[in-house]
Amino acid sequence: MELITPEKALYPIVLNWIKSRFKDHEANTLRGPFSQVFATDISAKASEQGSGLWTRPDLAALVLNKGQFVPSWSWSLVSFEIKTATNVDEQSVYETIGHTRFANSSFLVWQASENLSTDDQNIVELCRQYQIGAITSEDPRDATSFRLRNMGAYASIPSYNIDGFIEARFPDHERDRIKNWLKENDWTS
Repeated sequence: MELITPEKALYPIVLNWIKSRFKDHEANTLRGPFSQVFATDISAKASEQGSGLWTRPDLAALVLNKGQFVPSWSWSLVSFEIKTATNVDEQSVYETIGHTRFANSSFLVWQASENLSTDDQNIVELCRQYQIGAITSEDPRDATSFRLRNMGAYASIPSYNIDGFIEARFPDHERDRIKNWLKENDWTS
């Protein structure tokens, strides 16, 4: 396995996977033909003063969906904490837990061999205990290599909290894409 480092080198690679494959991935609770994913790298965006430790995930995605026979909209804000094979540890799990206060689903994503080492198995077990998602990829450049190791709990988050997160952390161009897509799809607020 060729290791990818530093951690920030993984951000654009994982972001590409989210944008291209997360829509239909088993980790997406809103997958389906009417699903749309808007994702962004928010790691470089400065934290709000007083926002606290571990309040900013590396990547985030807003997933919108409408059923074919049930035409009401569903949404999910998904956070992703990204780690390399050499810097994933117990603290990474706690960082990911910190995102659950504003995200419907939170995932710890790291590079790991297909056959997990004992250390990686222990991280997955911690994710299971704390009800957060775990996704590994042996070669993150291969979009088919992302494996769901644990499906975390889905939290109900008020829409105004999600709006606030998107307003504060998504860049203008991505917020505009979301608004335009909703308008094109007859969203009425």
